[in-house]
Amino acid sequence: MASKTEDERLLPEKEDVTAVNIINENRYSLAGQVNRGRFYISLTLVLLVFKGCEGMAMATLKQFVYAWCENNTVPSTEALNESREDLNTTDCVSGETEAQKLASSWELYLNLLIAFFTYFSLSIFGTLSDYLGRKTFLCIAIAGFAVRCLVISVVIYYGLHIAWVLLANAVDGICGSNYMISLMTYTCTADMTHRAHERVFALTVMETVIGVGKLTTEFGNGYFIHRFGFLYPMLTAAFGCIVGFCIAITFFQDTYKRSEHKHREESRLPSIKQLCKNYIGFYVRDGSSQERESFLLCMLIFFMNEFTIQGRSNALTLFQLSSPFCWSSEVLGWYSAAYIAVTMVAGCLVLKIFQQCFSDPVIACIGLLSGIGFLVVTGLASDTLEAFLALAVGIMSILPKSILRGIASSRASESLQGSLFAGLESSEMVCSVVAGPAGLSIYAATLNNARGLVFYVLAGVNGLALVCMIYLTRHLKKYSADLNYSTLQTT
Repeated sequence: MASKTEDERLLPEKEDVTAVNIINENRYSLAGQVNRGRFYISLTLVLLVFKGCEGMAMATLKQFVYAWCENNTVPSTEALNESREDLNTTDCVSGETEAQKLASSWELYLNLLIAFFTYFSLSIFGTLSDYLGRKTFLCIAIAGFAVRCLVISVVIYYGLHIAWVLLANAVDGICGSNYMISLMTYTCTADMTHRAHERVFALTVMETVIGVGKLTTEFGNGYFIHRFGFLYPMLTAAFGCIVGFCIAITFFQDTYKRSEHKHREESRLPSIKQLCKNYIGFYVRDGSSQERESFLLCMLIFFMNEFTIQGRSNALTLFQLSSPFCWSSEVLGWYSAAYIAVTMVAGCLVLKIFQQCFSDPVIACIGLLSGIGFLVVTGLASDTLEAFLALAVGIMSILPKSILRGIASSRASESLQGSLFAGLESSEMVCSVVAGPAGLSIYAATLNNARGLVFYVLAGVNGLALVCMIYLTRHLKKYSADLNYSTLQTT
């Protein structure tokens, strides 16, 4: 009798699959009632609209904060709502000004505030989505971002103090912000797919859609702000979010909700204790020690890989703006487009091909190697061509994130997918707060002697992730034969 492949061993036996499917059909999932085509089309439209608006709003807010600080520290004859001239000139390196210091402080306050509220929103709403469904929290997050854009528009129009933006960020954070959109996207995708290869590929496709959505307004933001100032781009972002909200309300079908006819007590809202148990149970309490180790390793590797992605983001922009590159905003835009086209779009195709030959954990190991190569080549690059060639080396660098999501999701109970992805998205949000400043600090400290050192340090972090991923691959291969989803954690 032929031996089972690793992906087959990741699944329970046929009898267990049937039993779990019956349980899911009667108690939990609505996926069988949702048209797949309608689901993917409606969710893709929502993501493209929202992510485009998010990119426009964030670009506008960043420039508005600096313009407000400049207006309040440096005498200027220009009105606050007038867009500033492009500062990217051949003289790429300029001294730090009072306006830059003030703007940096305000951006820190704004980011920390929204991160604080978003973390708790993700933890609570993500676990609640296992009881109340996904659509509710998807719509809440879109509405919260729309309110944020409208409040900032009022601040811009009336010339109010920038402290009012804190209120806008607090509202958005309480609603989950953009991280809640991602959380619901991945959770709904898991609801609609089978375990192993199919789920991993679907999660990768949806992450690509998110990246393409960010790109939709990448090139036009600077021109729009320069031509019309800050008010109209922010109002446009608010209007786009309202359109996305209407699409979600009208066309998006919920993929999961606990039915009330099976066990009446399960339809009630859970206690805070139950929510906390669902949120952390994967890692400290439920399942066998092998299962807990699998989840902990997935979380650790996911965090380290995300740390390298977030840590290089701001440092890479400064690296490319300075000598010897001295890129303009147009070249930066083309680089962003090439990054998405190569690592996400082309990466999806590579994943599909590799899945015919390798297991998902092995592909994740190759992806981490690709990420290390991308960071090393970027640090060594001395001209524009080499910087773009680094993208080819990193063609699989984005794949480990989706694969780790898929591995963890495939080993979790179908009734706790929201809780699982809440933990992963929370760690991603923490990375955005910690890794960004860390990368900038390393870049600033090594600017004069070794500007590319930050990329080598991050490559080292990815190397640690690779070691852990190799161990996880062996761990899954060793223990997957004993996996039985009927004994996994349930509520």
